[in-house]
Amino acid sequence: MNQDIPRPQVHSVVSTSLKWGEDGELSRVDRDRLLELLCAVDPVATVMIDQLGSGKA
Repeated sequence: MNQDIPRPQVHSVVSTSLKWGEDGELSRVDRDRLLELLCAVDPVATVMIDQLGSGKA
């Protein structure tokens, strides 16, 4: 392989892989990021997530 070819930089902020636990659950960090993105585009999701967090659902 040619060492002169520049490689693209990989930033953890733009990582597209999700991490899963042995129990099949999405990692807390990835889950929180997904929920944040969902809430940014869906106001109903924000209300539902708030209700789940407070035990009202």
